Amino acid sequence: MVDFLVTDLSVSEKQIRVLLNEEASRSGIIQAFIDLRKDTRIKEGYPILIFYAGHGAEIISPEGWETGDTKIQAIVPHDYPVVPYLPDRTIGALIDLLSGGKGDNIVCHSNHYLNIELMCF
Repeated sequence: MVDFLVTDLSVSEKQIRVLLNEEASRSGIIQAFIDLRKDTRIKEGYPILIFYAGHGAEIISPEGWETGDTKIQAIVPHDYPVVPYLPDRTIGALIDLLSGGKGDNIVCHSNHYLNIELMCF
């Protein structure tokens, strides 16, 4: 994906943030969303691409969550099972916070069987 962005779309590598291995921990993923929101180089309405290339899971909905189903979708951070999954609601809330500061020109894509990208703008 980085090669495609840099080579085909002429995106500067300085504009790309990649989380690999230990960096893709639960807290690292959450912090990356926070950092995007705080990044002053990203003006409201600028396009933001979030690409997730990792493992996903379908887990039983926590008690009390209205989901319309008995299961929810989640991404699996590098530090799982020491820390819990990142459920689709958490990802959705992080994207919602990001859009509140940067606008809704956000595209999300995942290369696994889950449909987390459906929550994106």
